[in-house]
Amino acid sequence: MLVVAALIWIACGIVAAGCPVGIPGSCILTVGFFNALHFGHGGSYCKDIEQFADVFESYDLVGLGEVMRSTGSCGDYEDGDLGHLVALVNKLRAETGYPWAYVASPTSVGSGSYKEYYAFVYRSDRVSCTSDGAFYPDPSEQFVRKPFFVSFRSGDFDFTAVVVHIYWGDGDDDPIAEVEALDDVWAYVQGLDTSENDILLMGDFNVHTPSAVAFGDLYSSGVDPLLFGSDIQTTYSTGTSAVGASWYDNIWTDLDYTGHEFTGGSGVDYLHRRFFLDASWPHLEVRARISDHCPVWVQFFISQGDDDPSAE
Repeated sequence: MLVVAALIWIACGIVAAGCPVGIPGSCILTVGFFNALHFGHGGSYCKDIEQFADVFESYDLVGLGEVMRSTGSCGDYEDGDLGHLVALVNKLRAETGYPWAYVASPTSVGSGSYKEYYAFVYRSDRVSCTSDGAFYPDPSEQFVRKPFFVSFRSGDFDFTAVVVHIYWGDGDDDPIAEVEALDDVWAYVQGLDTSENDILLMGDFNVHTPSAVAFGDLYSSGVDPLLFGSDIQTTYSTGTSAVGASWYDNIWTDLDYTGHEFTGGSGVDYLHRRFFLDASWPHLEVRARISDHCPVWVQFFISQGDDDPSAE
């Protein structure tokens, strides 16, 4: 079993309320987001499902973008439009010995011939899915790919995860406009249940830095990125002069509410440090055979579940 060296991760048993003395890892939930690069599309995008499953083994829950409708041309995948997700959770069950499950958006989103699903893959002994999930209704038609959200619970930590893949644009459209509309998405999801304020906004934002002016309304609403620092890159370059290219991926939350659950742990899962280490350019192999993005991750304590920002 491959272990993500960068993760502050401890193998955990079945989640129970409270933190067992001497077993701090059982109180930590590792959540990730991964742009899976046309997962399921077929042809040159077929993934080796065993290798692909290795990406997920050190996580408890991962939000996915670029989950495509199956073309039926990848031999190791199951039948059906989302058979590749079935194959992924089956492989994870076999490789880890833990129960895994997934929840996917009911339809694909996108424009023209390009459509993708959103999905969450999770360890069902660590995480319970507490809603069927829904799309942001997008009344002003601000998004090419409407955000999708699902509620989950792990231990005492209940939260809603919103996954989004901001449209890159083609010269006529601009990702900035969609990023500026994310505050509307946040307000809508928060307004569905005024007693539930633990929200995670995760995705590929297609903007080079979380300090971009386009995120101003999110910041004004008290929402902050959990992946921060200097020289962070979450995508791979197409050449050999540099490994990384852009900082597109992140996970955001309102620390006034979720701050007492956030451990302070976050990072980038640099896949070229795990795969194809014998290759001359591991990042190019990862880009071609797994994804052009790295997963990003954050960690939460699950023995603290009070949304009251005044809670000690």
